[in-house]
Amino acid sequence: MQTDENMKSKKTSNSLGKSLGIWIFFTVASVASSQADVINGGLTLSGEGDSFDYMEEHISTSDGFTIGFDLSTWGPSYMMDGFAIALFDAETAVPAIGGFGGSLGYANRTNIEGLAGGVLGIGFDAHGNYSDDNEDRNGGVDRTINSIALRGSMGDTRYDGYEYIDGTGSLDDFMNNNQADSKADALTHSVRIIVTTNELVSVEWKETGAKEWTTLLDEVDASAQMTLSEEVKLGVTSSRNSAMNIEISNLSVSIPEPAALSMICGMGGVFLIIRRTFIK
Repeated sequence: MQTDENMKSKKTSNSLGKSLGIWIFFTVASVASSQADVINGGLTLSGEGDSFDYMEEHISTSDGFTIGFDLSTWGPSYMMDGFAIALFDAETAVPAIGGFGGSLGYANRTNIEGLAGGVLGIGFDAHGNYSDDNEDRNGGVDRTINSIALRGSMGDTRYDGYEYIDGTGSLDDFMNNNQADSKADALTHSVRIIVTTNELVSVEWKETGAKEWTTLLDEVDASAQMTLSEEVKLGVTSSRNSAMNIEISNLSVSIPEPAALSMICGMGGVFLIIRRTFIK
């Protein structure tokens, strides 16, 4: 399933209409129904199969960064594997998807390589296998359905590394638990992923209309399992069935403004933040 990949690209714009980068799409040619595209302003994953979609924009990790997006899911069934927000080394010569199924396109699995240059994979996992050590995945806990879990960087080869770091328990309102039939009725969460310079990772979310953020993973120390490159690229890997639709919209990456750091810190203030919005 991991061979004969097709590639296409599409520019995305911010609200001013200026191109901020190019999404590169990989799909498995043997699964004709697998689709990933920028539709109505959101990165939409549909059909059955595996995909790897990434942004050409480089993200500096020198001052930490926050990834934000809105996640909507709908369809007659939520029984899919899921997807991962995948960070990988920006210098990776040939980006390539990881293992299918429970590896969510990020981790390795039996006789199948993991994501090329993988740095950190934040898995949104319906079936729960991303968290376990079956299929030769490195470390884990018992299968945890409807959960979010972290896996670390590629090892010496793409057949090792991707070690389990931490994860949530099963979440009540995860993805399409309500089995919405249409985008209009979809369950939507705003999600924040925060990565610090000392390799602490936090994940927060809130449902549409909620005022307070819920912390799902709080400053998890990933330093033993993650090697944070100077620059990374942001991708989305997935493994899913034909009955499930996933849309990621309002995707942004926020980083502290380097030129303002010394002045603002000296004044006892807070960091000035640059926010780059990629899809709306």
